[in-house]
Amino acid sequence: MSFRFGIILSVVLLTASCGFRPLYAPSGTGSANEQVFAFDLFRKIEIARIPDREGQFLRNELLRLLQPSGRAQVIDYGLGINLAESKANLAVRQSSDATRANLTITAGYTLVFLETNVVVADGSVKSTSGYNIFNSEFQTLSAEKSARERALKDAAQQIRLRLATEFVRDDTETQSIKKQP
Repeated sequence: MSFRFGIILSVVLLTASCGFRPLYAPSGTGSANEQVFAFDLFRKIEIARIPDREGQFLRNELLRLLQPSGRAQVIDYGLGINLAESKANLAVRQSSDATRANLTITAGYTLVFLETNVVVADGSVKSTSGYNIFNSEFQTLSAEKSARERALKDAAQQIRLRLATEFVRDDTETQSIKKQP
């Protein structure tokens, strides 16, 4: 038992000494030297409306992921997103009927600091989800809808991760600049 405890303690101490910092951890007591975490900044993002039903679904998913406790009163950033969708048939029978398809969602995003109108982060994420093509049109549409929702949820997760990485990188660069004489 004490051997396991020793290993766990060693891992914790090594992780702490290497500069590891939780990406999504909430802030602590609010002291002056406290680091800013991604969720603190996520609350300051205004997510622009995205056209169509798929855009509405993605925006709602981003709101759920980025601002689970609600948006801050002061907004510092604006997030704009463009969606594109494509389908590709995969498994084809000898009769030339497709039995499986992939649905790919590509979401381009741009995060702008509103005070200066400077682009803080931009890029695109791609998510692919497969579904079966059935003889029944209703079954196929239902499977395609589920695949679309899975792809949109994955795209939202990817965007959240990219934004958090950008915020942490910017915070680290800011701290290193402040430490220079």
